[in-house]
Amino acid sequence: PLMTRHAEFVCGAESDKDGIYVANIGHGMGIVDQEIQKFKPKFHLIVEMHEQIFERAKTWAQEAGIKERHIRVAKGRWQDVVVDEVEKLGRKLDGIFCDTWEETVEDIFPLLPSILREGGRFSFCNMYQPEDSIRHISYSLYLSARLKAIGLSCEFDFVENPACLSGSGSEVWAGLPHAYWAFDGYLAPRCILLRGTDKACGAVRARAQFDGRPESPLLWAAQYWHVRR
Repeated sequence: PLMTRHAEFVCGAESDKDGIYVANIGHGMGIVDQEIQKFKPKFHLIVEMHEQIFERAKTWAQEAGIKERHIRVAKGRWQDVVVDEVEKLGRKLDGIFCDTWEETVEDIFPLLPSILREGGRFSFCNMYQPEDSIRHISYSLYLSARLKAIGLSCEFDFVENPACLSGSGSEVWAGLPHAYWAFDGYLAPRCILLRGTDKACGAVRARAQFDGRPESPLLWAAQYWHVRR
């Protein structure tokens, strides 16, 4: 249900008569891409750097019968390929979902106004600090504040996690070294690029990129607290 909720949101942006243009950064198990296809996007971009998963994504697209003009599976780090892929389209994206391995999602934040259109939607897999609910909520709010600083609104939908309701969690995760997501709920990010962002937030983005620190000292302290061990 989590990936379904993400796909519903990023594919729900109003677009022109040509249909929606959506990107998923990090194919993984392919669940969210399957859900995105249910909305029949005009164009579906998948960015994946892992060789085997990249090949699996291409095979999935072929077996799903998606016409080549409606999908592109790009191999490489998103940092290296996503801007070029969007430029090839000749237009910005309507929706973006991000779920990468061994990275923090905020790395892509400064890039969003360049690849996402005004009014476009952004979401990400929000499973940070999975062992501590207080830290998880705190870091979710920290990410929300970072997004607002570059011109995106950010709210969170509470989604019930059936795997951990009514004491069933122990059965679901039996035999695994740790629970994939042990909380009874999930905070699904719903972020929208506000109009006028490029003009209003250009200076903020430039300063943020200069030293990698958030504008607010409080946010910087929150990030430091998050990564401490």
